[in-house]
Amino acid sequence: CVAGKLGLCQPVVDELNNALRKLPKMNPVYCEHIENAIRDARFRTWRRYVDWAVRMNYGMTLREWHRGKVPTGQPMDKLVLDAVRALINGLPFEVALIVAGFLANGDLLFYRAESKYHTEGSSTPGVYVIGTGSALAMDHLNKRKQCLDFGLPRTMLHLSEALDEAQKVGDKTVGKPQAFTIVMKDGRTMRVETDAPLLSEWKRAYKNRESTASLDDSELAHKQISALFKVHVIKKSRN
Repeated sequence: CVAGKLGLCQPVVDELNNALRKLPKMNPVYCEHIENAIRDARFRTWRRYVDWAVRMNYGMTLREWHRGKVPTGQPMDKLVLDAVRALINGLPFEVALIVAGFLANGDLLFYRAESKYHTEGSSTPGVYVIGTGSALAMDHLNKRKQCLDFGLPRTMLHLSEALDEAQKVGDKTVGKPQAFTIVMKDGRTMRVETDAPLLSEWKRAYKNRESTASLDDSELAHKQISALFKVHVIKKSRN
């Protein structure tokens, strides 16, 4: 899942995709490999972004600033060095990622990386949110006390409600989502449409209820939500 400025998000996704494709097919892949790929994808994009900003504002490259010398070999003026440093420190990096899945041995991957902050990792499915509507979404998930112990029907209801809350953000930057993505331990990727009538019915039924525990106690609810799963097929490029 990605949120942020398109011109920065797309390069990060491309870099991450390329890095993951280069991982060994026959050798073991560990969580550290994925974390390193996320780190390097973010840094490569950030470095290019910073280099362009320095070029546009000061007519020099990032490498030239690192050297601290003008083309003639003389030391660069300290005022210029400090001004470029202030420019770099003030640049926002509007990219947020949530990367989740499973390794071949069944180990869980769950990472969150936002802006310039260090990548967060969890050995269990965390409750992570990103984007401009993340505060509203997290407030609702906290209100519902969402946690790992909740079953699929109850979790799907809470996520659907949280998405509705996120769209109430003041700057209107959160659009209507298309589908939920569920990554199965056996490698399958499933999708559930966000506007499914079943979810709408559940939201109406539980809107004014403090507890949603009855969903997890219902065998019918489990069957109903599972019946909405559609296998997500990733189309391979012909190139």
